[in-house]
Amino acid sequence: MPQTLPAALVAPTQVSLSADAVGYLIRTIAGVEGSFVSNTGTAGAISKVASTGYFYATTGITAPDDGGVLEWYISNAGVKSTFLSAVAIEPAPNQADQAAGIRAALGLASANVDTQLSAINSKTTNLPAAPAAVSDIPTTTQIWTHATRALTDKDSFNLASSQTFSTTGSVGSVTGSVGSVTGAVTVGTLNNNVITAGSIASGAITNAKFAAGAIDAAAIATDAITAAKIATDAFDADAIAASAVTEIQAGLATQASVDALPNAPAIADAVWDEALSGHTIAGSTGKKLADTSTLTVGDIPAGLSAQQVWEYTTRALTGTQATNLAAIPNIPTNPC
Repeated sequence: MPQTLPAALVAPTQVSLSADAVGYLIRTIAGVEGSFVSNTGTAGAISKVASTGYFYATTGITAPDDGGVLEWYISNAGVKSTFLSAVAIEPAPNQADQAAGIRAALGLASANVDTQLSAINSKTTNLPAAPAAVSDIPTTTQIWTHATRALTDKDSFNLASSQTFSTTGSVGSVTGSVGSVTGAVTVGTLNNNVITAGSIASGAITNAKFAAGAIDAAAIATDAITAAKIATDAFDADAIAASAVTEIQAGLATQASVDALPNAPAIADAVWDEALSGHTIAGSTGKKLADTSTLTVGDIPAGLSAQQVWEYTTRALTGTQATNLAAIPNIPTNPC
């Protein structure tokens, strides 16, 4: 691997010559002569310091790792001419030995310096900008009384006594079980499908889970239960327990009790056989019948003539049983 030498370390002094009048080449230890470098061949390759008169390679000189000789010559239109001076080039230091020395000085075990420095950086990122002192390390009291004490890892963390703090952030998920909740749990709006048949264990809801009076009219909002809230076939034979049907039937009349009720003829007979003396309420049908049942012809008020009776507004015959006008003789068909 070539080594690059600083330009200032390889410059000769030639006050009377210009930068364009000189050039250089590298001769290896084996005596192999390298390419001649001058401003004619490479513009700006060589510069001159006017105050001192020395020349230098503008961008430095690349030389073999095992060293060699830097030789300066007068340049004749880019061609090597008269020899001016020579500078020995030392072999480059062994980089592996240098790296080993650096690791030993720093106490690093790995040959990969980048890996080791990265490890050191990760452990010192949070240290103060100035070198840390013992006083820079916070005490346990300072740590505990710091304004923010968020727990970043709650694994196996137990709160021994009652806590009144609130969790303002969201809880991702609970993969384990919650031991118990003795107080009330208040929730906001439940997301869709939070409560489904699959999320309720068999026997999770029984009458033993509800206190007496827990569900009454006041506990159910108006229109909380409507036809739209109940799915089709939500109540079927499987949804109603046999004991519930038995309870309903126990409050209904039996066929035997229905058969024992009086039929229509018996009810009619009972009505007609009812004693009129028991009906005394004014305006009732029974009272009217009771009041008129004993009237006779003699009860007709005196002083009414036959014409007055005949000319009364209503002359409808209310009974025609056994009436046969044809059987009465000598009644003219037109007496007027």
